Amino acid sequence: MKGRFLLTKICTTIAIFSIAILTVALVFLSSMSTKNDCGGYLLPCAARDLAESMLLKSCGHRIISPFRLAAIYAKIALKQFVYNNRIVEQEKINNFVFSCDSYQRLRNLFAKFFIEQRFFFIADKPDPRIMACGDVFGMGVMYFKMNYPRAAITVLNPQDRLSLFACKNIKDNHYEDVSIVPAMMNESEQLSKLLLKIDSRIDLLTIDIEGVERFIIQTFIAVHKLDSVNEVYVNYHLTSRGSLGAFLTLLESRGFVCRVHNTSLDGAVCSSQKGQTLIVHAMRRTQE
Repeated sequence: MKGRFLLTKICTTIAIFSIAILTVALVFLSSMSTKNDCGGYLLPCAARDLAESMLLKSCGHRIISPFRLAAIYAKIALKQFVYNNRIVEQEKINNFVFSCDSYQRLRNLFAKFFIEQRFFFIADKPDPRIMACGDVFGMGVMYFKMNYPRAAITVLNPQDRLSLFACKNIKDNHYEDVSIVPAMMNESEQLSKLLLKIDSRIDLLTIDIEGVERFIIQTFIAVHKLDSVNEVYVNYHLTSRGSLGAFLTLLESRGFVCRVHNTSLDGAVCSSQKGQTLIVHAMRRTQE
């Protein structure tokens, strides 16, 4: 009986591992030519053609091959199956280590940043200035530091226990030029004071906090700091206050050109389904 049980578990593990690799490989292949109904590519990484790859490498961008990504994702999925929701004490992923509250969370975060590449960013210099509003576990820092080791990153995180994981991950990976600042994202006075301390241009601003996306942008505008931002990524929740159209208009009125990407891996039509998340990508309008 024990031998049969062990054999069944081994076969199941092999099957899950194979399915994970096949799924990620199919996603990458389909993303190379598939556009979603929002006018954007299903995966931003599909835009990474030869010219962009050369630019990324010249800036110190470390590109992970699709096969390597598939192998890492499969390993994480396998550990999730084996360990379920056990706390991830320290998991080695490519060239960094990562801790979080569960393997399910780790799988979702890895897919979000490295498979879907929701915040795919090409800088015009090797040391971009990045501000992340809401990177609770620090996976965004790992992603940007892998691509741009000399990047200076400021993370504004909510004051909760999960944000402690970000501090641990930054410390464990010995990152330089990374600061984590506790902040109440829905409190105008405190956020304004933090933003007023910014004394240089921001190459990339990312916002990933449900419900306060519009509030953060409005605060940037109120303290005259949005004009110092070159590019913005917003993980926009359709449950947020105000319409998506009004949010896009707000960004466009400040000199940005906006595109909306679907975060669904199956290429579903962009709709207003409750709980759906979209990526708003805003780039500074070029002067003609």
